[in-house]
Amino acid sequence: MKIRWLVSVLLLCILAHPAGARVLLVYGNSLSAAFGIPEEQGWVHLLDEHLKREGIPVQVVNASVSGETTVGGLARLPGVLDHHAPSWVILELGGNDGLRGMPVKHIRENIEAMIRLIRERGAEVLLTGIRLPPNYGPRYTTPFFENYASLARAHRLALVPNLLEGVARMPDGMQLDGIHPSATAQARILENVWVHLEALVLRPTQRVARGPACGNWNAQAFFEVADALLVRTCLNAGANVNERDAKGRTPLHWAAGYGASPALIETLIGAGADPGASADNGATPLHFAAGYNHNPAIITALLKGGADLHATDKIGATALHWTSYNPANPAMATALMQAAKR
Repeated sequence: MKIRWLVSVLLLCILAHPAGARVLLVYGNSLSAAFGIPEEQGWVHLLDEHLKREGIPVQVVNASVSGETTVGGLARLPGVLDHHAPSWVILELGGNDGLRGMPVKHIRENIEAMIRLIRERGAEVLLTGIRLPPNYGPRYTTPFFENYASLARAHRLALVPNLLEGVARMPDGMQLDGIHPSATAQARILENVWVHLEALVLRPTQRVARGPACGNWNAQAFFEVADALLVRTCLNAGANVNERDAKGRTPLHWAAGYGASPALIETLIGAGADPGASADNGATPLHFAAGYNHNPAIITALLKGGADLHATDKIGATALHWTSYNPANPAMATALMQAAKR
């Protein structure tokens, strides 16, 4: 009976952390615990999916607890570290302390104690900062926010300055309580984290070695499944943002025609992609979006990025004409006609 129990425990350990996978521990509060939304829509789950999609052998463990403070986090941390033995820890705590008006000095002491515990076990720390609502007043919110940058400098840590950067400006970015981000905002939070996390989990030599993951960069198949993080990774690894295929199509053509998110468009254009690039048949990325995509937000992102609404292909057809290839999605034609009225 005892032997059977030991075998079961060993199997659980093996299944918990796949062979060859190092552990990334996310240690936070409700912002990382997917409060108020399905867990699979939270940024931590999206991070896990992103790592798997890219073939990065990292096992994500989410030990975040809604309502957690730095006091509770410090008390729980030794056991969590012993159980999971992480290589990296995303430390996302302090927000609830701030909402309760806890002295910044005490918050700092608790976070420093957690940093020491993590480093004593040989793991690297990615610290995340957070801004408090302005109604707490600048005498408290300013030193509270600056505390994170100060800790990062003092301990030479990687830092996400503000976990929720850009979320407040998103339509429907926050839940009704005005504190917790909505499901819509989770991809943006992941982008905020990944910009700083990538340098920890992927050293420069590893990024180059992962080149084959971007081997079909300028292709429909790539952009049917890619997200903005994968696109950014490929660009960082040397992918040409204005590469042309045999018919003159660029990555922006494929992202416009088959990408799921406007973040793909924003990432490519932000990296220098030409929104007016014409394929051999004269079609621009806006033509591809109108003819093949299902998401009007793609059209909005292209126009915001400088695409010409009135550009024509070699037979004189505009993007609006191309919506005839996409009759099941009248919203694409509607988006173009509304843009023409502005």
